[in-house]
This record gives sequence, C-alpha cells and structure tokens, in this order.
Amino acid sequence: MARLNKTIGTTGQEPEPDGTGIVQSDVAQLTANVQILAAMARKSSHNRGDLDLAALRMSDAAKLQMVLDSVVAGDLRRARIRMDRLETGARDEIPQRLYEAILRGGREE
Repeated sequence: MARLNKTIGTTGQEPEPDGTGIVQSDVAQLTANVQILAAMARKSSHNRGDLDLAALRMSDAAKLQMVLDSVVAGDLRRARIRMDRLETGARDEIPQRLYEAILRGGREE
C-alpha cells in the first residue's frame, strides 16, 4: 500500500519534537492517514467484489488508530508493541520520524 498523504504540516522548516521526540505534525499526518484508510475501506465495501479489501483496510485503520491512541496518551511502549504487530503496508502509513520516535521511546520506558 502506498503512503496515503505525505504533505500535512510541511512548512519548509524542521518541526520541533516534544520531550518524547514526537513531532505533532507527524501525529496529524498519522491521523489523516487513518481517516483516509477508513474512508477507502468504506468505499471498497460498497463494491461487492472488494469486500476482502475493505475488511483489510478497515482492520489496518483500526490497528493504526490503536497506535495513534497510544502515542497521544504518551504510552510509547504500548505504541511500539502495537506497531510491531502491524503488517508492512499498514506500518508504512506511519510517518518515518514518528516511527523512529516510537522505536526510541518504546525502548526507554
């Protein structure tokens, strides 16, 4: 699965991470990616031939939402555990900088 939306929060300047290394524009990007994936799942579900694809996309969106919820709650250890259980396509929807911050933070907690 291709990255869904790579442009949220781009200003030409490097954003500042918070104390955990999380950049809020990356959280916003993941939020947008989850919403787009869920919308794609709903659209696929209307086409009877795409029910398996719809189920996969909805499952990926739900799992990414759990990662996102853990990040927002500040529980990077839980975010890392949930992220490690994702399929590669879903994991690719997590912005790289956020992915790396979760890996670092998930080890430290």
